[in-house]
Amino acid sequence: MHPASSGCPAYLVCARYAFGDGGTLTGSFVYDANTDSYSNIALVTTAGTDLAGYTYGVLTNGGALTLGVLQTAGAPVGSHFIQLEFVSALTNAGGTVSLSASKFQF
Repeated sequence: MHPASSGCPAYLVCARYAFGDGGTLTGSFVYDANTDSYSNIALVTTAGTDLAGYTYGVLTNGGALTLGVLQTAGAPVGSHFIQLEFVSALTNAGGTVSLSASKFQF
């Protein structure tokens, strides 16, 4: 993580997160609080009993409290979407920010 005084974006890594159906979410992205923007999004879900696994990397919406992504570019219409909502706002200071378990959308 970069210190807040450096003005560099914080590199955030999603810890392994387990969904209720046994699937998981892993991956990483860069969030820059100075510009309120995301880059280098690479999120992957593994199959559970309800959904198959997918790779996500196309930003659809985002800010300090949410990140919405579609499957990788070129995915067909009707592709899967995931939105992550964070318990507190992301900053350039680094650290740990939890995901709101009740706020996953597919």
